[in-house]
Amino acid sequence: MDKESYIKEVEKNLLCRKEKKTGICRDLKSDIEAAMENAAQ
Repeated sequence: MDKESYIKEVEKNLLCRKEKKTGICRDLKSDIEAAMENAAQ
C-alpha cells in the first residue's frame, strides 16, 4: 500500500467533520514524509 492510498483509507474511516479529517490527513502525510526521510539517512 502506498502513502496516498493509506491516507485515503484512514480518511475514509475517520468519524469526524471534513475540516478535521483534512487536518488529520495533512498531519499524517507530513509525519509519513518525515519518517521516510529519516529512514533514508
